[in-house]
Amino acid sequence: MLQVPSSLAGLLSLLSAGFTQPTFQTFSMLVVGMVGRIRDCTVTGMLQAAGLAGEWHHSRAHDFFARARWNPDQLGIALLDFLVAVFVKPGAPIRVAVDDTLFGRSGRKVFGAHYLHDGAQPEGSGRRTRWGNCWVCDTRSHDDERATRIGGSADVMS
Repeated sequence: MLQVPSSLAGLLSLLSAGFTQPTFQTFSMLVVGMVGRIRDCTVTGMLQAAGLAGEWHHSRAHDFFARARWNPDQLGIALLDFLVAVFVKPGAPIRVAVDDTLFGRSGRKVFGAHYLHDGAQPEGSGRRTRWGNCWVCDTRSHDDERATRIGGSADVMS
């Protein structure tokens, strides 16, 4: 079994609270594969780059995304806490710009799909709602000038 490099293992350990132990092991090796992968970061490609192509069955990695018990919200908050602690001065405000994007899908068994408002469709097109997933994207900046250049509406959090 391959090991996670110690420099990366220390960083990944900050995110371990969002996973069960077996799920964290799978996550860690997928990150190693993602970092080591030169081309597309497919699940099987990440297994190859991590040196696990013959050692793990590919369903273990696919199950991580489909069935494993982990909390993406908790993972995102842990990552944000780390980034703020490293890059933001104590007491400095953080600008947040938020946007949502509708990803059109088809099929009855698409997880999380609904009929949603599609703001990207032109006015009067008759297609203002579509079936799909809505992805919320945000950017955070502690530098007021950079947040202004990114664009969008921004609120200051303290």
